[in-house]
Amino acid sequence: MDQLTSFEKDILTGKMCPYCNCETKTVTDKEIYGLQSNYSKSFIQCIQNRDHYVGTFANGKSLGRLANSELRKLKREGHAIFDQLWQGEDAPFKTRDMAYIWLSKKMRLSKELTHFAMFNDEQCLQSVKIVNGFMKLPKWLRLLIK
Repeated sequence: MDQLTSFEKDILTGKMCPYCNCETKTVTDKEIYGLQSNYSKSFIQCIQNRDHYVGTFANGKSLGRLANSELRKLKREGHAIFDQLWQGEDAPFKTRDMAYIWLSKKMRLSKELTHFAMFNDEQCLQSVKIVNGFMKLPKWLRLLIK
């Protein structure tokens, strides 16, 4: 993350909303999902638009950039496709970390920035295209080029 501007770092760490360019706040799951929620987790939410949010680690730090409903959908879909790279008997990579290292090279991103939590819409779409193209190759060819 050293090569990023402070503004970019603030976006990727949940301190700034990438849509509204405003500050964020920490909220409970009840503010995201309603009073009936039993997740007992915290989120970071845009102070101007409640639909822009991201989950947090147990220590309260952001899991990544804030996302609107469309980006959350792209992240879910992208992750499901990406997980084929490392889950299951026929998975080309033995671990998730190995799959992310491969994807970081394909996307020309640092390993640190190659994670769905950090991706914007375009990066999610790019990762899906890369993984789908790779997974369509015959197994023997995937072994040769990975």
